[in-house]
Parts: sequence; C-alpha cells; structure tokens
Amino acid sequence: MTSTVTPYADMDPSPRVGVLIDAADLNVSTVTITVYRSGPWGQFPVRGAEGVASAGGFFVTDYEPPVGVALTYTVEQFDAGGASLGFALSLPTQVNIALGQVVFSDPLAPANAVMVDGRSDFAGVVKRSRDTAIYRVGGRTVALSGLQSKVQQVSLRCSTRTIAAADALASILAESVVLVRTMPDSVRIPSAVYAVVPDVVEVPQDVQWGGAWIVWDIDGHELDRPGLEVLVPTYTWQDLIDYYATWTALIAAYPTWLDVSRTPPPS
Repeated sequence: MTSTVTPYADMDPSPRVGVLIDAADLNVSTVTITVYRSGPWGQFPVRGAEGVASAGGFFVTDYEPPVGVALTYTVEQFDAGGASLGFALSLPTQVNIALGQVVFSDPLAPANAVMVDGRSDFAGVVKRSRDTAIYRVGGRTVALSGLQSKVQQVSLRCSTRTIAAADALASILAESVVLVRTMPDSVRIPSAVYAVVPDVVEVPQDVQWGGAWIVWDIDGHELDRPGLEVLVPTYTWQDLIDYYATWTALIAAYPTWLDVSRTPPPS
C-alpha cells in the first residue's frame, strides 16, 4: 500500500477524490492526522478527515473537490499530545466534468447530488458588493468602505430532463446550504461555490404534455463553507449488516475498517 489520490468524475454519487494515506509515509510519532485539500481558492480540511487516527492507514472520500482545477492533498501530523509534527505528502490531482454541466449536492449529505444542464445565462452576471459611505471633505471626495462580499444573486439557471433529476434537485435546494460545481472555463465564479438559494422557481417546459423538461429559474448567494461534519453518510454500519448474511461473510470481505472505507458495499 502507498499513499494515493484517485479522482472520479462520475455521479456515484458525485465527482469526488479518494484519498488513501499509508501510515508508512508518515512520521513514526504520528498518532492523528488532518487531511487538507489545496487549490486556487485556498486550503481546507477534508470533511471527515480532521484529527483522525492514522494507525494502520486512513482513507477518506472528498465529495467536495472543485472541478477543472489543479488540486493538492497534504497531511498534517500530530503526536499523542496533539502537537503538530508538520506536514507530509503532496498528492496532486484534478477532477474534470463536461463543459456546461452543473453538479448540485448537499455537502452534509453527499449521497444527495444531481448533475444538470447549465443554461446559457448560468453565472452570466457576477455581483459583489461592499458597504460604502461617500463623503465630501473640503474639495475632495473620499469613501469609507468595508470588505467586499462574496458573490451575490448569481444566476444558477439550469435545466433538468427527467422527473427523477427534478425531484433530486428540489430536495437539494431545500437545504440551507448547497454546493454548486461547474467547470471554470466558461464562468466567472469559483468552480465550487457554497450557496443558499432563497427562491426555488420551476418553469416546466413540456411536462404538461407528458414530458419532463424543467427550467430552474434560480439565483444563489455565496456562503462560507459549512464547518460541520457529514450529517448523513453515504453508507452506515447497517448497510454492512444488510448486505452480508453472516458475520463471517462480512469479515471475509472486509478484514479491516480501512477496507470498508475504500470499497463500501453497493447501495
């Protein structure tokens, strides 16, 4: 076994990166680790990989990588007392999806995701604002302003072509924070944006005649990345119990929990 990163562009459940950390690649005094993803918009801990035990190796799936940009995964090491031992590894990768496609997902329930078609005006107007006061001081005009906001009221206009996709998108948009990902080549927003969608507007195009084409006339406001851990995992201990008839069969399939993490049972 050696430390690796593996990108996936499919919708099982969404574009992601599998990160495998071999304990042999770490400082011998390492007890816990935090896995970080670095990209054009900063460095962030991978959800589910903060302060985790490193003995025997560790595997995590990053369900939130920006698409279409170079990414690097690194590991911060900690000893038994919690003191940092510095960083190890530098594992590069990139996840690409088709141009014009948009992936909506719930960052706290990664299995809840759908790929849709971006409309021609998707992210067509990019607005950022700041609180500003303008004053005249003698013959001069000056301004006092705050920090610039994140993207506001950006068009997330898209289309779904099946009722199943429409139902999935409606479920995701009902959450307080959604993750929106699209290739950066044709838009002026980050290729991974956390947003809230205040108003969900469906415009059926042919549903009334038995079709399934719906245009979603929606705007989003960019938010900070949620700091919570995953609330609804993609698989649970119950999934293992349900899939394998006996404890012996389960142990034969998965000698260690690391094996479960790397290849969970089919859903």
